[in-house]
Amino acid sequence: MTEPDHRNHTYVDLTSPEYSARFRSSEARDYRKTARVKAWLLTQDTPLTAVLADGTRETDRVAPAGHWMVENPGGERYAIDPKEFEARHDTTSEPGVFQAKGRILAIEHDRRPGLDQRTMG
Repeated sequence: MTEPDHRNHTYVDLTSPEYSARFRSSEARDYRKTARVKAWLLTQDTPLTAVLADGTRETDRVAPAGHWMVENPGGERYAIDPKEFEARHDTTSEPGVFQAKGRILAIEHDRRPGLDQRTMG
């Protein structure tokens, strides 16, 4: 684990022996992603500044025409190629809104005051 960053987040190596064992154990639970995203197909090359939900500026690039622009519920936007978009999302009955297809493996994180605070950013 490292020292807290400017957002007071600390990070943990999920590939460490401790966490690898926890993810292989019965403690880990399988969850279906439930987030819905807004997305639209880009018809021209589009400048894109990727900004995380907490306001951190991540990257500046040009998203090419034919890629999908995706906006997560927290407001983060990113471009993704069509094959990857189709592999990760299903259509919904609401125009421009897509359902994530993925699954995650998760372990509970104890956030009680006074305990070692580990968060993923």
